[in-house]
Amino acid sequence: MTRDEFGPWATALDTGPGAGLSTFWQRRMAMLPILNSATSRVSKRAYFCLAALAAVALALPLIYVAQASSTSSADSAKEPAVEFLPRISASEEKILAVLEQPTAFEFVDTSLKDVMGFIQDKHAIEIHLDRKALEEAGVGEDTPVTIHIKSVSLGSALRVMLEAYDLRYIVRNQLLQITTAEKASNELITRTYPVGDLTEDNDYDSLVNTITETVKPVTWDEVGGPGSISPMRSSQSLVISQTDDVHDEVLQLLRSLRAARKAQPARPISKEPKVQVSQKAGGQRVKGGGMGGGMGGMGGGMSGGTKSGVDGKTKGGVDGDAKGETGGGAKGGGMF
Repeated sequence: MTRDEFGPWATALDTGPGAGLSTFWQRRMAMLPILNSATSRVSKRAYFCLAALAAVALALPLIYVAQASSTSSADSAKEPAVEFLPRISASEEKILAVLEQPTAFEFVDTSLKDVMGFIQDKHAIEIHLDRKALEEAGVGEDTPVTIHIKSVSLGSALRVMLEAYDLRYIVRNQLLQITTAEKASNELITRTYPVGDLTEDNDYDSLVNTITETVKPVTWDEVGGPGSISPMRSSQSLVISQTDDVHDEVLQLLRSLRAARKAQPARPISKEPKVQVSQKAGGQRVKGGGMGGGMGGMGGGMSGGTKSGVDGKTKGGVDGDAKGETGGGAKGGGMF
């Protein structure tokens, strides 16, 4: 067999007395450990990229749960459709609205009956004098009233005027009733106030303490008063049994708290949370902002590793030998 019969492999043989591999192929064989090392580095990078992808995949359900929780928290922060329950009648709602309207009047030694008649006509609401309770307290319809009121709400004006005679007003049976302070203090009504927007982390104690410590503190049962307040976490509400005037102040306090909350800068809820997973290996760090980032890191790691590990170390040595000993034949039909 002649040397030419081996074709492109002819340079691998030495048919002389000291037969063996030529220098070119010896150098090629010497490059095998470098190639194996490059392949190992690529495998490690691929391993860590896959580990990063797995971590991201495991984190995604937690992200959506947290996002749903944030959405739920945002929904609970919305103001309730009604300020309290049960709903009052249209007539009583009108009376409460009128009590918040500004008024002005002046009376000098005018009978209580005539004063109430004037206010009834001026504000178009029904006013009823509790004559029996007034007589028991020694206050008659002809009791003279002297007062000058300007630019205050009707409710405030009535409180100022009636307190001078130890009287109060209450809203009952679609009427504004004028009665004694003693009777009014025994007329408790129960209302349920939705307050889910004013509590955080299901903490109702802070709100309850704020109400009982600032609104007529001596009227609550904890200090021997007639009123009571109970949180109902299942319905995100407070159940309060109190007199009319205390309910009025509680309602004003809740409105003030909601106004204060609106004045605070909003805390935005991220709709597209980012995930960052880091893995360290041999000085390398793999980061991904999501599934796409993980795939990009994997592709980049494998491509970069192969190029730097194989091409950088073998191009000069192998191709140079090929060009020097075999010309273009060995390079074109390369073994590896």
